Amino acid sequence: MTDNKPTDYAAIIRAANQTVPEPPEWLSAGKYVYSPEYGVGEVMAVLGKRLIVKFVEEVKPTQFGDWEEAIALGSIKTSNANLVSSTTFLEENNAAITTTAEQIQQIPQVVFQSF
Repeated sequence: MTDNKPTDYAAIIRAANQTVPEPPEWLSAGKYVYSPEYGVGEVMAVLGKRLIVKFVEEVKPTQFGDWEEAIALGSIKTSNANLVSSTTFLEENNAAITTTAEQIQQIPQVVFQSF
């Protein structure tokens, strides 16, 4: 469906000339934030003033229209959460299993290794 209104080039130029402040370091992609409403989430992207966060307990990513306003209202705060992915957990778990197997092999009596 097309819009029959003419393009407002002046509005495009005004929007392009607006400067958007840089977000703080803790709002960069991959960092974790905390929201009193949603809990802990990972920043997916900052697009201009729009902030997109994937919260752990939410199915869809949550968007904040203005990240500066969200910080001022306390909707978003820095988080020291250190979430790990399932692959990291599996790698650590496999390393622990390998270590246990090596320890069992060091038992001098073969009969006791099966216990």
